[in-house]
Amino acid sequence: MKNNISKEEFKTPKEYIESLPKEKGNVVQFLLSKIAEVLPNEKPFMMSGIIGFGKYHFKYASGREGDWLTIGLKENKTGYSIYICSIDKVTNKYLVEINSKKIGKASCGKSCIRFKKLEDIDLDFVLSLIKKGIKAPLFVDLNVKDRK
Repeated sequence: MKNNISKEEFKTPKEYIESLPKEKGNVVQFLLSKIAEVLPNEKPFMMSGIIGFGKYHFKYASGREGDWLTIGLKENKTGYSIYICSIDKVTNKYLVEINSKKIGKASCGKSCIRFKKLEDIDLDFVLSLIKKGIKAPLFVDLNVKDRK
């Protein structure tokens, strides 16, 4: 079901998923259910057009601060994105970035996994990163300049 509502305006994950083309909606629903299985204590919510799990508060050295999601899920023009905004507590590096070679056929940034098809990623491995990631959100207090 397509409509003219901006993805940022959806109030619930269900409303967002129902707005997607059927095939993409089915994949997002499947991923949402898998993420919910590994994060049973986290209730999904919408933030900036992204389905989120867990929040953390950040504060830059400049004084700019806000809240952001720890785990995110979104469809995009060419496929899907999973966000794991978390660090590895041992190396103090981004979980996605240091594990990108194990994720599969995906384009990975510091905290984003972009892929075209579900078959392209090692879903069990990604879910293990999500489970680990919810416990280590990225920024609590940043002594860096704003990233605008």
